[in-house]
Amino acid sequence: MKSKSTSDLTEEFVEQCKANFFNDIRPANPATTRSPEHNAVIAIARDFFNRGDVTALQLLLGKSQYFVDLWSAHMLLEHGQLDEDLKKKSTDVIKRYARGCMNPEVIAEEKSWLAAHDMGN
Repeated sequence: MKSKSTSDLTEEFVEQCKANFFNDIRPANPATTRSPEHNAVIAIARDFFNRGDVTALQLLLGKSQYFVDLWSAHMLLEHGQLDEDLKKKSTDVIKRYARGCMNPEVIAEEKSWLAAHDMGN
């Protein structure tokens, strides 16, 4: 089986985030964390980690459409081995959503996630 390129994996990650966005599946939503769609994002993130390509996920921290940055931050923090700088960048994305976004459910979910992981808000 041919290995996917970084570009292919990135496109797959973004497309899954887009599908999740339209199906109300978010990274810190406890009602959907065990869904196949949520697990699909985890699987793609693990592909990045397995190939040692954390940089591709890091670059997605700057893409807010369809919560791509939020998904990237969660995948990096929950499944990656990160240096302190990348931990801070990822946490900052989550804190930004916890402080405010257009969806009050996202604000509550991210605040809850931060509290559960002793990261404040």
